[in-house]
Amino acid sequence: MAAILILDDDFELASQWRQALMAEGYGVDLSHSSSEAIAIEDTDQFDLFVVDLLIKVDVPDMTDSGAVFLRHLARKYSDRIGRPPVIGVSGFKPLGMGQPVLGFFKAYRVDSYLLKPFPAADLVREIKALLEPA
Repeated sequence: MAAILILDDDFELASQWRQALMAEGYGVDLSHSSSEAIAIEDTDQFDLFVVDLLIKVDVPDMTDSGAVFLRHLARKYSDRIGRPPVIGVSGFKPLGMGQPVLGFFKAYRVDSYLLKPFPAADLVREIKALLEPA
């Protein structure tokens, strides 16, 4: 059973994803802040990460974001060998979801992305494609 860590500040949405993934046999941990995700990731081993890139938090300087967690992963896995895949998710759609967003995902070595809102079935499909290639 593959282990997945979801970092998303939308508790209801993350819980829906978790239920759908658990129904497929995946083990799923949830985190709602980058600091919590880093603490969880440091104590366990995961096969895949789902990371919301823009986390709404009550921090005035906006030091919490999916990018913080992705930088942590980049430091931990300095090369791509051995780094679990990452699916980036975001509800932020600047000017038609063009190059700026794709460039952002590329900069953080995100393997796949989904634009919110999307059905849980889409997330299941992306995870299967990354963890169970044909």
